[in-house]
Amino acid sequence: YQTGNAQAVGGLGAELRVVPASGGQWKRVETGLKEAWNPLWTGDNAHLVFVGGDGTDNLDWWVAPIASGSAVRTGAIDVLRRSGFKIWGDDVSFPTPGAWLDDSIIFSGQIGNATNLWRLRLSSTTWKAIEPPEQLTSGTSIEGAPTVASERGAAAVRLAFASLVSTLNVYDLPIDANRGTLTATEPRQVTSSAYDAQSSLSADGRRLAFVSTRSGSADIWLKDLESGKETALTATSADEFGPEIAPDGNTVGYQLIENGRWDFFMLPIGADGQPGVAERVCEDCVRVWDVSSDGKRLLFAFLPGREWMSLGLYDVRSRRKTELVRVPGENIARARFSPDERWISFHRVTGAGRSLVEIVPFTDGKAAPADSLIPVTDDKSFHDKPVWSPDGNLLYFTSDRDGFRCIWGQRLDPETKRPVGPALDIYHSHSARRSLLNANIIPLELQVAPGRLLFHLGESTANIWMVEWKRR
Repeated sequence: YQTGNAQAVGGLGAELRVVPASGGQWKRVETGLKEAWNPLWTGDNAHLVFVGGDGTDNLDWWVAPIASGSAVRTGAIDVLRRSGFKIWGDDVSFPTPGAWLDDSIIFSGQIGNATNLWRLRLSSTTWKAIEPPEQLTSGTSIEGAPTVASERGAAAVRLAFASLVSTLNVYDLPIDANRGTLTATEPRQVTSSAYDAQSSLSADGRRLAFVSTRSGSADIWLKDLESGKETALTATSADEFGPEIAPDGNTVGYQLIENGRWDFFMLPIGADGQPGVAERVCEDCVRVWDVSSDGKRLLFAFLPGREWMSLGLYDVRSRRKTELVRVPGENIARARFSPDERWISFHRVTGAGRSLVEIVPFTDGKAAPADSLIPVTDDKSFHDKPVWSPDGNLLYFTSDRDGFRCIWGQRLDPETKRPVGPALDIYHSHSARRSLLNANIIPLELQVAPGRLLFHLGESTANIWMVEWKRR
């Protein structure tokens, strides 16, 4: 099994362990990698095939012996890329090993808009992937979670799998945002597409920017939450993502990967909601997290060594990048300016499946030293998506502390921003069918404005199918 949180690609960290089926002491499988997850037994019961990497986006499928020895890279992901598979993104999960059959891996993979089951063979001597993959199913829903019933040498193979229909949308929950008190018990659905993700809300709560695949590719959309009018801000064959709306709602920034660079564009929005002409304002700004009130400064994921993410500041006018906060060996993400822009909140990954929310003072374009970080939560579970109340005296965030992904809040001292009192349980999301957990980490966002708390809920329904075929 794996231990740790591996729902986002790269950087969260996880390790592999084995334990006797009858119970007993677990043993770590030494992979030599910084993260290893989604383990699957090979046919000899002496190796595991798994997703692994060095803490960046450079992931692959690996095979490691249980006893001792080095992990071997299969090269599977390069094979899948050459075969036209979508590897990962806002609307695509990273392909992972699903089931083992003879000398091959059964997995769920996406080509175009279809997600089906495929079979990829591995060399019995080198563990290297052998192309091309073989398609096993051809349904129109999302086909995944394969399991195989087969004895070696048997004439027939039975394959069971789930056929899923999954949607992701934005929901609005009425709240007294400065007090953390709900004024309704159930959220209202705001968008109604198959995939509406990564939302960003203006400070007055009137304009919502989000990613949607309703037109076939991932584009940036804008919704007026008072009139209900929706407008496509981009309409290209490329996949735009990561929208960040300026506090005044008159500019929407978004990202686009071009030639391996994560470039950031800013798009002016008219009073009628129509877009102007986009301007590329930052080249290779890896994941912009927030835009200042004047639109001149960006908080972004700074990757000086392309290994661990620190917190960076980008000056749009001078085009200068500055590292604000670094904690060696740990990733910093989802940073936001406080409403008065004197503080910055973010979450920091401290270990496998563990992270905490912190605040750092921010003055004259500089953050306080790392030893001045103010912890808002502990790191006994995974905390993410911190967002400020309108008055800056309460911080909302998601937490897995109760075994589910729910929304919590923490009151802050108005002067020091240190936590005051116990955490507030704002909204519990424990349903298996529709929940924050079904939204996954990458597309999930949390937004707060006067009177409203916005977040994403993923809804999944499924049927189980079985297919039988004869061995060749």
